[in-house]
Amino acid sequence: IQDIDIKDVIDRIQAVPESQIIEAIPQFSESGSLDGIGIEDFGPAVQIYLGIQQAIIDFQLTAVTLRCFDLIAPLQSTGCLALARLNDEGIPAGCEGDIPALFTMILNHLIQSRPTFMANPSGIFQDRIRFAHCTVPLSMTVSHSYKSHFESGIGVAVSGGFPSLGMTISKIGGRKLDRFYVDEADFSGNSSDADLCRTQLWLKPRKGVRYFTTSPLGNHHIIGTDQYADSFRLLMQSLGCREVG
Repeated sequence: IQDIDIKDVIDRIQAVPESQIIEAIPQFSESGSLDGIGIEDFGPAVQIYLGIQQAIIDFQLTAVTLRCFDLIAPLQSTGCLALARLNDEGIPAGCEGDIPALFTMILNHLIQSRPTFMANPSGIFQDRIRFAHCTVPLSMTVSHSYKSHFESGIGVAVSGGFPSLGMTISKIGGRKLDRFYVDEADFSGNSSDADLCRTQLWLKPRKGVRYFTTSPLGNHHIIGTDQYADSFRLLMQSLGCREVG
């Protein structure tokens, strides 16, 4: 693990030439509709992506987790768009400096070679649970639009709609990262509550929702399309980890 000072990351972001930003904006802005934001919001968001991309090259990184809230004040934008693109490019990229969640993303990627959705449980109704976050790899969605980041009201966040597929929910946790949760889930719908992070997904876990209401392994969980809980379980057990939930 490399612990890179956030100032080093911000320096690389601020050093991105304006011409490079202008050239790259259409690659992002033209892929989805804009909902409550303008084309001018893409400049800082694309600049963040290009700066993080440079940091990945400079430090020879294969995965990243970004302390994204530390970017808001100095850059007046967010990392949501950057993380969505990096995941689509095959670089597991997580939010809020969450290392256990990033490890979970990496192991998911090793198993099924596709990007994953890092999200927060944000509501339970009977046997269904809603997950939400402001970034999602576009390749996981069947439709998407761009909105502002929920907590800050600035930047460019992704509001994605998922296909009706079986999915897998997982998380590694514990003080020694020696415990794990995994379950397969049925798709139960997308939603667009204005008072939540922009991408919202309802799932019906096969084992029920009790784990999430009693002793979850943190807040962030990782969701992958397709159902491969047995493969994830076998890998974790081979590493001597104990299943919870």
